[in-house]
Amino acid sequence: MKTRAAVVIALAGLAGAAWAGGRMKPGKYEIVMSREMNGQKMPPRTETKCMTEKDGDPKDLVKKMQRDPSCQMSNLVESGNKISFDMTCPKDGGKGHGEIVIAGDELTMTVTMDMKSPSGTQMSFATNVHSKRVGDCP
Repeated sequence: MKTRAAVVIALAGLAGAAWAGGRMKPGKYEIVMSREMNGQKMPPRTETKCMTEKDGDPKDLVKKMQRDPSCQMSNLVESGNKISFDMTCPKDGGKGHGEIVIAGDELTMTVTMDMKSPSGTQMSFATNVHSKRVGDCP
């Protein structure tokens, strides 16, 4: 569960930016995150966040998702307006895949993760994020 929480927290920061030419476009973003756990949908969460150019590029931010030192990111591939990656977390028996698609001032991200709970029960998580630039920061 700690791994899942770390991934979701990192997703909120990661999804707050859209990139042009490999760099984010600074501004104010509306971020809508929806999650599912074992097929059960959770209420979506919406927030607004100001992003600056120093917040980094998408590949660096994907790597920051690796908050649990036992987790490993792999297969980080950037192709056109898409970035994909895999993640394994041996501590929780977790395996996942993520994909980010950037289109102008919008970013869509999907991450799926399967892992075992502390009791050994198999769990599945899906997180979908849509981020859209809504203006300049104050």
